Amino acid sequence: MVAAFSASNQQKDPNGATQVYFYSSECSDGDTNNGISPTPTNRRRNPSSTGISKPKVSSFGNSLKFQLVDVQSVEAVTDVHAAEFLNNGKTLLVTDLMHQVALYDLSPPFYSRKTLVFASDVVCHVGVSPKLPTLFALAFRNKPFVKLYCTTTDKKTTRTEVAEHRTGFKFPVHRASFDSSGFFLAVAETGFMKSWISIVNVNTKKPSNKRFVAHAGRISGLQWTTTSSLLLSSSHDGYVKVWDPVAMSNLLSVHIETYGIHSMLLMEGLSVLVTLGYNDCRLQSRSIVQLHELEASRLVEMNKQAANIQKIWKGRKTRQLIAKYIKGSEA
Repeated sequence: MVAAFSASNQQKDPNGATQVYFYSSECSDGDTNNGISPTPTNRRRNPSSTGISKPKVSSFGNSLKFQLVDVQSVEAVTDVHAAEFLNNGKTLLVTDLMHQVALYDLSPPFYSRKTLVFASDVVCHVGVSPKLPTLFALAFRNKPFVKLYCTTTDKKTTRTEVAEHRTGFKFPVHRASFDSSGFFLAVAETGFMKSWISIVNVNTKKPSNKRFVAHAGRISGLQWTTTSSLLLSSSHDGYVKVWDPVAMSNLLSVHIETYGIHSMLLMEGLSVLVTLGYNDCRLQSRSIVQLHELEASRLVEMNKQAANIQKIWKGRKTRQLIAKYIKGSEA
């Protein structure tokens, strides 16, 4: 499901509300699982061995089609500048990226369940947990913290309650991204000359003990890989970097855009990175030829860690059983 919004027309019509258009996507061959089909790209390694192939203008085929399925009006906020699906697609979060965030129930009838109003704080980014369907994070302009929200619905009154938790950082936070498990949240902090990435465990809600310098410019994109939990970042310095969040080390660093990167998206099934630069209005797609190698190496490390944890757990259980039954019977 895809949601698109029209700009409100309140200057001409005071009662005019923003329209939201819901589309279902499908390929030309009828397959709705894989939305985008890539055309052949140049995957030859360049002399600099950066791990990313040269950009191709026609990197995607025209096999993706959208069909309009519903149109609704959003009245809780004046303008919609960001939106995310929550609760396995049953709830739509919309915000004007100013002082309001609204939660809409998508099951008929379409209505606003909850509206969050921030008098002085200005919302600048929304992060949604892919694993915990009712958890989301808000970052605020020039504020060194993020607010975590978890929504619950009372079965008797059908009233939506929102629990809030605030996590502080050293510098202002302007981006937030959950990993595939929903347990870890990566945030981008910006100082005077550099940008940092901090990672916090949303379950323990303790201050971050993983923090490292990431870019020379403001971070414009954060995204986790779903299979190996590697972290990608893009910045106004024109670089896209791949990070190992456990070792806090840079695995791959590639300069893509001289004038900086406005936004990025990694399409993992295709190992394709889509970027939008500041110097033009074109989307550029590049094949990350080293991503599979990096993820395979990361998975080996994760399996070793899991085996060690299991070994330690079995050792503790064995010692407990020995102390309980063998030593107990001798006494």
